Amino acid sequence: MSTESESVGAGRPFTGAELEACLKVLASLVADRALLASVSAEDRHHLLLAAGRFSRLERAVQRELARAFRKFFPGSASP
Repeated sequence: MSTESESVGAGRPFTGAELEACLKVLASLVADRALLASVSAEDRHHLLLAAGRFSRLERAVQRELARAFRKFFPGSASP
């Protein structure tokens, strides 16, 4: 896993290109999970861990996410 990919989004909003690339990879994996076989074991492990952490947020992280969402989109309902 490269240092550049680890710093993407760290403390700053994602660019449109970063988000588009992420969505493209995730959509491809949803369509064909066998694509994970082409990823190194280390990257696959990091990807699956991150996906699990993201999909199963702890209560404190949910509150933090709700606050961040309100900061970027005042007056909107949270996700």
